[in-house]
Amino acid sequence: MKNPLIIILLLLSNCLFAQTNKIDSLELLVDQKEGIEKVDLLTIISYKYWNISPDKGLVFGNLGLKEAISNNYPKGKAKSFNSIGINYWAKGEFETALSFYYKGLEISEKLDDGNLISAFINNIAMIHSRLKQYDKAIEYYKKANEIAISLKNVNDQIKYNNNIGSVFRRLGKYEEAKSYFLTNLELSEQQNDSYLIALSNHNIGLINLRQDNLNEAIKYFRKAFDMFMEISNLNYSSASAHNIGLIYLKQHKYPQALEFLKKAEQYAKESQSLENLYKIENDLSEYYVALDDYKTAFIYQDKYQTIKDSLFNQNNSKQIAEMHAKYEIEKKEIENKLLIKENDLQELEIEKQTNMRNTFIGISVLVILLIIVLFSRFWIKKKAILALSQKNRLIENQKEQLVITNENLTKQYDQIKLLNATKDKFFSIIAHDLKSPFNIILGYADLLSSEYDEFNDTERKKFISEISRSSKTTYILLENLLTWARIQIGQIKLKKEKLNLKELINLGIEPYTPNARKKNINIANTVSDEIIIEIDKHTLNTSIGNIVNNAIKFTHEGGQITIDAISDLNQIEISIKDSGVGMSQEQIQKLFRIEDSFSTKGTNNEKGTGLGLILCQEFIEKNGGKIKVESEIGKGSEFIISLPKNGFK
Repeated sequence: MKNPLIIILLLLSNCLFAQTNKIDSLELLVDQKEGIEKVDLLTIISYKYWNISPDKGLVFGNLGLKEAISNNYPKGKAKSFNSIGINYWAKGEFETALSFYYKGLEISEKLDDGNLISAFINNIAMIHSRLKQYDKAIEYYKKANEIAISLKNVNDQIKYNNNIGSVFRRLGKYEEAKSYFLTNLELSEQQNDSYLIALSNHNIGLINLRQDNLNEAIKYFRKAFDMFMEISNLNYSSASAHNIGLIYLKQHKYPQALEFLKKAEQYAKESQSLENLYKIENDLSEYYVALDDYKTAFIYQDKYQTIKDSLFNQNNSKQIAEMHAKYEIEKKEIENKLLIKENDLQELEIEKQTNMRNTFIGISVLVILLIIVLFSRFWIKKKAILALSQKNRLIENQKEQLVITNENLTKQYDQIKLLNATKDKFFSIIAHDLKSPFNIILGYADLLSSEYDEFNDTERKKFISEISRSSKTTYILLENLLTWARIQIGQIKLKKEKLNLKELINLGIEPYTPNARKKNINIANTVSDEIIIEIDKHTLNTSIGNIVNNAIKFTHEGGQITIDAISDLNQIEISIKDSGVGMSQEQIQKLFRIEDSFSTKGTNNEKGTGLGLILCQEFIEKNGGKIKVESEIGKGSEFIISLPKNGFK
């Protein structure tokens, strides 16, 4: 039997390769286009990147927006806002995505473009649905549907009906959901669209399955399966066959259950749908458990777990692999330099020995000549002595060079040791701090999934709160890790601009004020309105925010955080002082060292990652500044940032 992990990796790589090839071919056309055509192409590329690389998608979306503005193309601006919005949605920055959708909606309303208006309203509804604001989601979906009805746009009606039905299904309002899916079935048959007819039957089958109307469910799933097979849609063929197999399994019709579960598995593999495949492998395991064939059940359970773990870890593994590859490249470069230096040392040693031998021969010849020619060749003796003196000076110079070379080799060796220690510590932080919150999330999620009705509302809210807290902790850790990695590989570029320091600090601390209010901590920004600094906005914002967040974490309820600044002709010194628990000198010495990074719980048991302050130091030093800490246990801490006033040093 083939290793299931190899099969998974092949499926993932084939899928990703095909997608990126298509996008690459589009990117090659960008320079060949101008004006409106270029705008439309850039927005298409941006949209296609949303589920592959949202950061790249944002780059192309912003290029499209710039072109649209320069070409006075309002519809292009709206399309660019849409593609930028979906990439922010993919990054999980929902509020930012909403702001771009609203900008696009405003332009669409001015253009009186009904199709664009309904599309933006639908996207806004999707954000609310993603945030579990289901009432708002249904409200916006219905608005989009009303516009589609007025425009007699049947395809959009079907799409919006499907979205509304899906929300009702998620809420457990199955009859309301079924009515929208039945309407879709009628509209799809009017359109004579095989795919939409099959999809509507599939959705109605799902509702009946949820309502335990198994005979009705299997009837709709069979229709969906047959039609999906006719149009060669293997992904949905797999999903429909999977549900048919599950129903037969519930009805203890084991031969029919195996037939359709195996079909589902086959079509999932052929369509490279790992999301379907890992669930099917789990249900095949359940099938063999029902037959008391535990050996085969274990094989399928192993496949299920392998695919699930692979899907869960592929993004993190990719980031770690890139960082590890960069480390190995740097390590090889240093090793090559060491080899070159060693060769140089050997050549110098050979040259030294040759010089000494030649010197001895020269002296011997001079002595013999002096004996033979006596005084008549006295001037040769003087010349030989002079030559000897020069060679001695050369040897001394070479000795000094050898000492310098040896010192450089020692420094490089120490650098390699530091790189190794840093890498080991960094990966140990990833392994420990990522695994713990994921264990919490998976543990509580499994409890809710398998024993939901066994708990009361208070217990369920507690579980959900723990899942939310652990997810936020994990997200902050990943953000810090990826930002640190981008610094190491030189992907963060600084853009200096003249900014009002007080406004910049307010912007940096704004995301953390809710946490301060929860602990009744007062944050006072006493920086003068007159101070202007030339700095990179993003990196200083991040640094100020991390330090203030750290201060909130270690300050008791009712405490005080004060931010002040002193400006002279060339330098600005920013002070962030809190009334918190303070630190020992030993803790201060470890704050900014990745190999000694540590994390302690806050006054309300808040957890951290230990990387935030390391990022602060990286950013501040990249801006030409320095950071230091003054603290005593029980007396609070003061972080002092010194920055050049006019640009980088």
